[in-house]
Amino acid sequence: QRAIDADNSFRSHINKDRYELTGRTPSIKLPVFGLHAFLSPGVNYRSERIDYTRGAYKKKMTRNLWSLEPTLFVGKDNCHFKYNVKKVLPELTDILDITTTDNPLNLWSGNPNLKNTDIHRIDFFRGFYKYDENYTSRRAIEIKAYWQLMRNAIGQYVTYNRNTGVVHSTPMNINGNWDMGASFDFNGILDKKNRFTLSNRTEIGYINSVDYVAIEGESGKDPRSSVRTAKANETVSLDYSFGKYSFGAKLRCAYIHAEGSREDFKTINTADVDYGLNATLELPLKLRLFTDITLYSRYGYSDKSMNTNNLVWNARLERSFGKFTVMADGFDLLGKLSNV
Repeated sequence: QRAIDADNSFRSHINKDRYELTGRTPSIKLPVFGLHAFLSPGVNYRSERIDYTRGAYKKKMTRNLWSLEPTLFVGKDNCHFKYNVKKVLPELTDILDITTTDNPLNLWSGNPNLKNTDIHRIDFFRGFYKYDENYTSRRAIEIKAYWQLMRNAIGQYVTYNRNTGVVHSTPMNINGNWDMGASFDFNGILDKKNRFTLSNRTEIGYINSVDYVAIEGESGKDPRSSVRTAKANETVSLDYSFGKYSFGAKLRCAYIHAEGSREDFKTINTADVDYGLNATLELPLKLRLFTDITLYSRYGYSDKSMNTNNLVWNARLERSFGKFTVMADGFDLLGKLSNV
């Protein structure tokens, strides 16, 4: 008993029950472009209980909540809009009036005044498809976009004491978090002999992240920290196959730009670029060779050791004997793979 830290030893028993009323309203035809609309009411009931003991602190609590989390769908065929609301409850342990001190340099306190988080999201989808006479897909184009807003998101209010080095964190509600994005996908066969296949995915996004950071003794500064991040990704692959042989080329680019409202925030501009080749070959003695080689490059990182080029070569040799297959794998044959 003399070795136990009573204030940081706890027993927690949590029960969570959730009941959902599923279903949807009848579909209504709108007098615009032949669209249809229906609504899923999303009636939910939650009952959560906690029995918690930490040292001399004891707490039994029950939380009951009815919520409407509807989904509205409007569209037709391969085109639609969808709007839905989702409610997220803070963890029961986050709303207890406790402070953990097991790490004296990293304290954490609960917040009994936390509110529930509402997430509003709008999605758009449009697809274009082309099939041959056998109803086999030859080309597919898909366009997607979304927008999402979080009300009363739960962030960590972090205060830092420059003199002692102590960090004290407390969950608190905050507004201003939202994000949006869009993507374009193409997959299709390019020639009549079905030898060339092109796959492409383009993505763009924007994230506005808001949280709290405060320095003890500097109460005049705004504790809100806002980081705005723009990102773009491009992935392209071209494959050529004939008979038992196939060859391919691939390219992936990922770019991130981030800037913050705080004076000590350093603007980020990074790019990860991967490109390489792959092949499948039939060899004598019924052997099959699978091989790929890719150059992984990184640019723009503040730590210069991160801005590297790593050439990675993998290969597999296999031979089938009836129902059995014997294979030998060669991974990172050049020994250039980074642990990052």
